Amino acid sequence: MAVFTIRAFVHRQVEFASILAAHPSITRWRYFRLMALAMTDLLLTMPLAIFVMWLNATATPMQPWRSWNDTHFQYSRVIQYPGLIWRRNARLVASMEFTRWVVPICALVFFGLAEEATRNYVSLADKIQKKLKLRTQVKHRSILMLSSL
Repeated sequence: MAVFTIRAFVHRQVEFASILAAHPSITRWRYFRLMALAMTDLLLTMPLAIFVMWLNATATPMQPWRSWNDTHFQYSRVIQYPGLIWRRNARLVASMEFTRWVVPICALVFFGLAEEATRNYVSLADKIQKKLKLRTQVKHRSILMLSSL
């Protein structure tokens, strides 16, 4: 999917300018942030997916395939293991924790630190400050300057 997005962008730069002119809510910065996300997806997803598959394949022993009946036996049963047991296997822990945290971290990096998001954070902090009637000085510029890095 990311390859097609990047390819379409390269081949249609003239159309891109007309799209930006027609839709004022789409800014160049937002579009390039989307392109950066697509590039990151392209460059990291395959190697990371291969790594996670290797972790999953080596973390627990493979069971031989016998039949479809054996494969689907008690298919809806969910076995729960205490963390004390599954955390003993370092590869399994790495695989589970990686897949748990990679999506929120990428979302934060690409969208949570953008200029518009930091503006919303500052606005929310102001509203909370007014509700609580706090008299602290917030350095709005330092927060917004962080997002432009």
